[in-house]
Amino acid sequence: EIAQCLVGSEMCIRDRSKKDEYINQKGDGKCCFLSFSVMIRYIRKNIRVYESEAGIFMDITMLGTGNAMVTECYNTCFVLRDGDRHLLVDGGGGNTLLAQLKHAGFDWMDMREIFVTHKHVDHIMGIVWMIRMICQHMKQGQYEGEATIYGHEEVIRILKEMAEMLYPKKQTCYIGDRLHLVVVEDGEERTLMGHKTTFFDIQSTKAKQFGFCMDMGLSLIHISEPTRH
Repeated sequence: EIAQCLVGSEMCIRDRSKKDEYINQKGDGKCCFLSFSVMIRYIRKNIRVYESEAGIFMDITMLGTGNAMVTECYNTCFVLRDGDRHLLVDGGGGNTLLAQLKHAGFDWMDMREIFVTHKHVDHIMGIVWMIRMICQHMKQGQYEGEATIYGHEEVIRILKEMAEMLYPKKQTCYIGDRLHLVVVEDGEERTLMGHKTTFFDIQSTKAKQFGFCMDMGLSLIHISEPTRH
């Protein structure tokens, strides 16, 4: 069985100078990576195994790996792709998200499922721009179908309030109709990209934060900014 991996990308960047590849390696197969490059190599290696054994393709594309104050790269966010399905996780700090998606070869319109881990501006503001793009193109008849944004109650409340304050009603009228802002609870299970996904509170001391565990043959566990004890 392919080992579970505990992914904390910002923490990995800060700790990549350390010699050991892992913070811990437990008997239950869970590991937390100190090196961002090691983390990506591990994920790619094991996803290739999953693909060859199960005939299923999934990959991860990092759109940014920086913390809140970076100026030479983009804030941490990424896309999971399984065939023609995409999951955008966090949005970074602004509309540079749209450029990052384009540079990575994605059409922003394909991001039909989005998960926002917490309220910090370097994770949530790019999603505010996604809401604008989605609603504006719905209004113009250039966006077919629906989209869903997941987050805990605080995240969804902030996104709704910001959209209502910043955007005209002719755009925000699509929120709740075709653009769904969905509150998820600790321990709740949903299906994202066709895979069972469990959301959980990581018990952060900085801000309420959720991670997720996606069952895709292997288990991919994402924690955005792990709290150290």
